[in-house]
Amino acid sequence: VKVFAPSELDDIIYLKKDIKPDDIMFPGWRIQIYTGSDSRLADKIENDITYTYPGLTIYKTYNPPNIKIRIGDYRNRIEAQKMYQLMSEKYSGVLLVPDKIKFPKL
Repeated sequence: VKVFAPSELDDIIYLKKDIKPDDIMFPGWRIQIYTGSDSRLADKIENDITYTYPGLTIYKTYNPPNIKIRIGDYRNRIEAQKMYQLMSEKYSGVLLVPDKIKFPKL
């Protein structure tokens, strides 16, 4: 079988071959559990969430002087609502925030 295609297609395929599926981000939602500068408290919260919800993805970012802990990869706000309610009962200052997410497994 011979395939005839414009040379531009080869350029696109060449550029995209190094992209891994985990590198692709989509607009979605995450739950922000903590934002502040207390690294001990951030570590405690992160460990608590890891222990209580072992399958949950945790994103910890440091942008001096603040540390943010966000959880989940939710495609829409409604999907995130149940976990948001659980976290709001346990932690103060929990927010539902738009973010770039990794596409969750279906």
